[in-house]
Formats: sequence, structure tokens, C-alpha cells
Amino acid sequence: MKKLKTSSIAMMVRNRSLSVGQAKGRRSLIRCDCSSLEVTMPKGTNSKDGERCPEDVLNAPLKVRLKYFKKAIVSHDIFDDVMEKIETAIECGLPGTMLVLVGPAGVGKSSVGDVLHRNVSEDFFKFHPEDKHTIPSVLLEAWAGEDGRFDFKDFYEQILEALQAPLISNTLPEVKKIICGREFFLPDITQRRAPTVSAYRSRLRRSIRERKPFVLFFDEASAIIASSKPDRVRSKSNTLRSMVNNSNTTMILSGAYDLYDLVLQTGQLARRGDVIHMPAYLPSQKRGFAEVLYALQDIMPVKGGCNLEPFAEDLAEQSLRTTGILKKILTNAIVLSDKKKRPIDAEILSESYYKPAQLEKLELEMFDGYLKVEGLQHPNDTRDLGAEPGEEGADGPKDTAPKRNRRVGRTTPSRGVTRHGHA
Repeated sequence: MKKLKTSSIAMMVRNRSLSVGQAKGRRSLIRCDCSSLEVTMPKGTNSKDGERCPEDVLNAPLKVRLKYFKKAIVSHDIFDDVMEKIETAIECGLPGTMLVLVGPAGVGKSSVGDVLHRNVSEDFFKFHPEDKHTIPSVLLEAWAGEDGRFDFKDFYEQILEALQAPLISNTLPEVKKIICGREFFLPDITQRRAPTVSAYRSRLRRSIRERKPFVLFFDEASAIIASSKPDRVRSKSNTLRSMVNNSNTTMILSGAYDLYDLVLQTGQLARRGDVIHMPAYLPSQKRGFAEVLYALQDIMPVKGGCNLEPFAEDLAEQSLRTTGILKKILTNAIVLSDKKKRPIDAEILSESYYKPAQLEKLELEMFDGYLKVEGLQHPNDTRDLGAEPGEEGADGPKDTAPKRNRRVGRTTPSRGVTRHGHA
């Protein structure tokens, strides 16, 4: 198993401009050497250089083994391509650039955030170990509000906490005062109520200027724009964009395909908001998916190992060729294998698959999103999208999926196991 040649963020941290595409040896991700893969569903290599599950993990309780496997991140072609595009967009983007990372559920967007966050932070402190002030990277998950409305106040507070702004919710609103010719921000002792959203936003802008983060990565960011009113979505979009408008910080919003609509809200967002698509593997990309499958097989914490080659085609179909769904299936299989005290076989795998209705829902969302972003119908999508909603053809009612949507343009701009540098 080879260690990845990766981009280093060394130039970025030296020059204070995020040049993530220059370094070597940053990501030490699990990668299967697929030089011997066949054209059909190929078999992984058993090279001595391959990553294997550590012996101490194999002998650990099930809970420890599952944690190891869930946190493992497998590097593969699509993952590497997306990382390169993000790094290029960050390096070449204008100040205050906003990137939107979209893709189907389970494709690995969160893992991209994890790796980027770790690399930016590690590289900065490697070259600036004495810096106790800069927060080079922030990684947060955006939570949806209970009433369907996104809570910006809570969101701002989370960012401020990550930027280590002190006493966020306990401080009084601040006022600007000039003392001896110098400008100070002091608590307004006449105010006893909690800070308003406007006060949080003002403090956040100042904290970004002070902490100088290179990257703000918000996962599950679809929750931020969730709204039935287009004007409200547009307002939220402009609010987010303004957060980094006058800084060298790059904001990355990661989420489902509905997040793609964010950059279409205004001309300014369309100009400064680059879209990066992280798709699942296509049916023709069997070699790439096989690389993921056999790399995961090699690190599965199952005594005696397992052989997934006979089930490769079925696993590709049942996982929709995404790494996240595949890992979920294999995680379930590890649990069942431990419970039944027998190796992973066809029966155990079949019990680990999603229910047909669940898989169909995930697949339709993937098809609709692929059409929206790429402007092309997914190769596996057999629906007739030319019919108007409700129109019937010779074979009965036509599918009511949205008609083909043109793109405004394409941009080119694990979780954790420490043994491998991350999971």
C-alpha cells in the first residue's frame, strides 16, 4: 500500500496565502495498490506494503474495533481529485472566496473536511510553533433548528468558540470608545440582556480579522439555507458571504445537492462562489470503486480477515458506489459477524444492506442532484425526463422528476486513527 503524494500547505503557512497544492507527504491515507486490478470487478492486491488492521485492534473488544473502522478514511481517486480542486480553488481564489462542496449522501464530503482541517492546522503549527494567536482552520457541523429555521445566533457562537473568542454568551454587548486617542471595544454596562444576533455577527467579523483563519469548513451546511422563502435564502447567502468578504479566509460549505442553489441566489455569489462536485463512482469506474473496496477489506477489524471479492458486484450496487454507504454496510457486517461467531458471508452481507425503499430514495436523490449539477442524466438513471409532469406515455405514466437543468458553468478552481496519521 502506497503513501500518497500530497500537496503540502507549507507555502501557504509561510506566505499567509493558502497554497495547499505545494507540499509533499501531507496525507498519509490508506490507499490500495491497484496495479493488478482487472477490468471487470477487479481483485485487490495483497502487497506487503498494504495497510492492515493492527494486531492490538483485532484483539480489542468490538466497541474499539468498530471505532477504529468507522474513523478510517480511505484515499481514492474521487477523494484525491476533490482535495486537489479545493486546494487549487483556495490557492487561486479571490479574498473572501466561498466554496460549495456538494454530492450525494455517503460520498465522503465530511472526510474531506476532516483531512483538510487537520492538514491546514498541522502545517501551520509546524512552521509557526511559537504562534499562540492564529487559529488556522475551523471545522463545524451546521445543525438544523428544531422549528425548521436555522439558528444563526447559535451558529455564530459555535464559530466564535472555535476561534477561542472568550466568554461568548456571558459577556455584555460591546461599545466602541476612544480613550487617549486609541480605539477600544468595552462592555456596555448599561445593557444587561444577552448579545443580539447583530452583536454576534459583529464580534465574529472582528474575530476572523484577529485570528486570521485560512479555512472555515461547515459540514451539513444545507441546514443553513433550508427555507421555503427564496428571499430568506438569498438573505442568508449574503450574510454568509459577508462574513469573509474582506479577509483571506476561505469559507467552504459542504452538503447535499440542494446546497448547489446557494450560488445561484445572486450574481455576486455566482461569481465568487465556486462549486465543487463530489460524485459517487460511475458504473464505468469499476477500478476506482474496487480500490476503495479492497482497501477497506484490508483494514476490517475481523480476525482471520475476510474476502469480499465474491460479493464485489453486489456491494457496488448496494452501496451506490459511495464510500460512506459501503462503510456502513461493512460496519453492520462486522457487528453481525461478531454476534454470530462466523466469518462474513453472503447472508451476513444481505442482512447489512439498506432496505429497498431506503436505497431507492438515496438513488433518486443522487440522480436528481447529478442532473442539477452536471446538466447530464446519470448513466444509471433510466427515467424518461422529457415528459411533462403527469404526462402519460405508451407504457403508462411518465416519471415526474424535474426537467433537465442547465449549469451556469463548471469551476476548476478517517476520521481518525492516529496510527495512520488520521482515520
